[in-house]
Order: sequence, then C-alpha cells, then structure tokens
Amino acid sequence: MTEERSGVIHADLGLALWLEGVEASGNAFAAEEMAERRPEIGATSIPVGSGDAIFIGVNSHLTQAFAVGLQGPVSNEEFDELEDFFFSRGSDVFVEACSLADISLTRHFCEREYEVLEYSNVLVRHPADTTGDDAALPAGLHVSLVGPEDAELWTRIVGEGFFGDATPPDLAQMFQGMTCMKHGSALLVRQHGEAIAAGAMTHLDSVINCVGDGTPERFRGRGGQSALIRYRIQAARKLDCEYVMATTACGSASQRNYERAGFRVAYTRAKWHRKLP
Repeated sequence: MTEERSGVIHADLGLALWLEGVEASGNAFAAEEMAERRPEIGATSIPVGSGDAIFIGVNSHLTQAFAVGLQGPVSNEEFDELEDFFFSRGSDVFVEACSLADISLTRHFCEREYEVLEYSNVLVRHPADTTGDDAALPAGLHVSLVGPEDAELWTRIVGEGFFGDATPPDLAQMFQGMTCMKHGSALLVRQHGEAIAAGAMTHLDSVINCVGDGTPERFRGRGGQSALIRYRIQAARKLDCEYVMATTACGSASQRNYERAGFRVAYTRAKWHRKLP
C-alpha cells in the first residue's frame, strides 16, 4: 500500500488537478445529458484555460467554469474565450476558482472587475481509511438507490433541504436530472420508512464525488447526512476508488459532518462572477 492509500493525503496542486478535473468532468457530462433531454436549452461545454466552461441554461447553477488556471498561467486570449463562451449565450460569467490556481487567474478577475459571490471548501478522504467508521448512527436509518418511482420524492426532499418550500424552477429541473445520471446515482435516506434526507454521488476517474446533500429542516439532527456519507464511503471501497470528495460551505454543519467521517479540507474555492455587459 502506498503512502497515499495508507491514509496520508497531501493537499497539493496534483490533488487539486485530480479533484477539480472530476468536478469539471461531472458538470460537462451533466451538460451532455441536458442537451439530450432539453436540446432547446443549448447545453454544452468547452475546454478553456486548462479547465472546462459549462453552459446548462442562463439561470442554471451548473452554468460555470471549473479547474481554470491549474496548469499554469491563463492568457488574455484564453480568458477572452472563457468570457465569450458565457456572454455569447446571454449568461453572466461564473468561475469556481481553486485557491491553488495560477495567480494570473486572480489578476484577470481583478482587472475585469469580478466579484466574489461565495467561498466553499473541498474535502477529501481515502475510502480505505477507517476514521469515523465506528461512530454510531441513529436507529432505523436506511439508504437506498433512487429509481424512477422515487424520482419526484427525491427531488422534493433535496429541494426542501436547500430552499424550504420554494425551490427555484431551474434548480428543481436540475435536481430532477440528477435522478437519472449516467455517471452517478441518487440516494434517499429513510428512517423507519419515512424519507428524511437525500443526496447523490458521481463516479469518475477513481473518485466518488458526494453531491446534492439535502435535509429538510424538520428532519435535521437525525443523522441523515451522516448515513449518506457512510454509504458513499462504502460504495467507494467496493469500487476500489482512490478518493471520496465533497464540497461544502465553509464552516457549515455539512463540513463538520464530513470531518467527523474522516474527511479533511484539501483547498478552498471562490466563486467569481461578472455580469453580462
């Protein structure tokens, strides 16, 4: 067993390239799937600045760029191409920038008067690590894969977890699409038969990416997210994956749940934004 697989994770540029590549690929595949389901939206993606720019509709939260600037300086021409990709489709520019990206990327943001909308932490662990495995979960929790019969229920639970009773239509549509991903699975947590939490996972490049965790407020504190996390770690072990990753709001309850399960912060992202001229 190598040092990496034994539990030691070096949070360096090489790891960021791997994990951000998984994130970019997952979103690019989502664009392909949306293009098949809703061709009128014009969903597509392009490689740019060593990363990927993804368009899945003007108001989609998946319309953004990932992994830009992780393989060296980003030229003016590359950044122009990135902006034109979004602007030509009537969209603002959104870039999820890794803190390990080349400093030229930040200079472009500053020179072109971008604003930071939010920060998030990317967390990672090895599936083979046993940290947190012995933590007890509340009784009656069961995690299952979501089939067509539960797609509407899953979408509602995730939407309520993020937005209460008022999920924006574009996000409801995005959540619905996550129940039939080609490179992943949607998951539903039930406690004594009642649906209390939901999430999903993608499997790309030997990484399970934990996405879409949502627990309605009335069900919080019951261990639903912890059950989801444990299920995905076990799935990664069965698939002999190298890593399990997740992205959370900085300092959030979700971050603490992942840290209790043995995850560590690998790096921080900033979401940069420029309005359509």
